[in-house]
Amino acid sequence: RGELIEQDASVWDVQAFYIAQAALQATMLYRPQVIVFGGGVMAQEHMVMRVHEKFKTLLNDYLPVPDLPDYIVTPAVADNGSATLGNFALAKLEAEGK
Repeated sequence: RGELIEQDASVWDVQAFYIAQAALQATMLYRPQVIVFGGGVMAQEHMVMRVHEKFKTLLNDYLPVPDLPDYIVTPAVADNGSATLGNFALAKLEAEGK
């Protein structure tokens, strides 16, 4: 479990690198206004900063992007609750036949 791993363990840098690669690919292909990463790994307080650092290195100023704290973010709803809210919203649409 992630919460049992020390914050300075190298595994976090590996995870941040792969997450930053995903953000880079999304940026290059789709140019989104914002990228939201949820889940247990990103719930670690130190991960967003690590992902920002790796993303900045990978991007290498190739494209203009918004300030990273505004561009690569975690869900605004606590405890990954946004997934639950999204699931209910989709269920409501399905029930309404939309």
